[in-house]
Amino acid sequence: MSNKLHRTAWALATVGLALVTFVAGTRLGYLVQPPAQPVAVRQIVLAARELPAGQPIAADQLRRRPARPDEHGFDTLEPLIGRTPTRAIAAGALPAEADFSASALADELAPGERALAISVDEIKAVGNRLQRGDMVDVFLTVERNDREVARSESLRIASGLRVLAFGNRDQTEARGGAAQERARSAVLAVPLDTVATLTLAQQAGQLTLGLRGRHAGHDAPSPQTVAGLLGTPPQPLAAQSVPVATPDVVLLALSLGPGMPVHAELVEQIAHM
Repeated sequence: MSNKLHRTAWALATVGLALVTFVAGTRLGYLVQPPAQPVAVRQIVLAARELPAGQPIAADQLRRRPARPDEHGFDTLEPLIGRTPTRAIAAGALPAEADFSASALADELAPGERALAISVDEIKAVGNRLQRGDMVDVFLTVERNDREVARSESLRIASGLRVLAFGNRDQTEARGGAAQERARSAVLAVPLDTVATLTLAQQAGQLTLGLRGRHAGHDAPSPQTVAGLLGTPPQPLAAQSVPVATPDVVLLALSLGPGMPVHAELVEQIAHM
């Protein structure tokens, strides 16, 4: 019986020792903490002074400071050095990618093209169904209402122009397919030598856009010009008869007394007689 009690006592002692060791180790772990690691502070780049548009950025024009949690921008200077902003960046402002992006319309223009806005309405813009990338012809309609005759004339003044933008369609799509508003303008890619013609035509009459098919070929230009449609060709000057001095007139001119003017034309006629 004594052996059984002896083994039980050893077992209890072993369990108690393990429990004491576990508790002591746990408390010691709470008391001895490892040294706190320094928290890395994120840096952000800002303009040390105003950065003019169109000029490359130098390293001394930038500096860094600790960033706030809600700030987003460049973390280092290297991505900005040598880049040319398309708009001025104020001193202290955070440069962003948008400051280096050119206009989307400018990127779509080919050499020798200009973006020109044309005033339109639903009827004159293919029922308000034009889309970005469509090709259109432009027609000018001039209304004449003279006292003698009332008539209107129409002329195709440009052909195969590309639509860069149409109304507020981009904003409408961004609103998740809301009801499309009626467009008031269409932006076209116009060859430089046609810009003046379209500008004059907008002031002279009404413009209508005609949608071209994808496989439409090249159309011959209209033989009539906008100037010919709007104005009257110059009339030749009527021939004027020049009076020829008769001998009696010559004698009369020579017999004029002092103080009477003698015209140079008359003197020249006398000299050639």
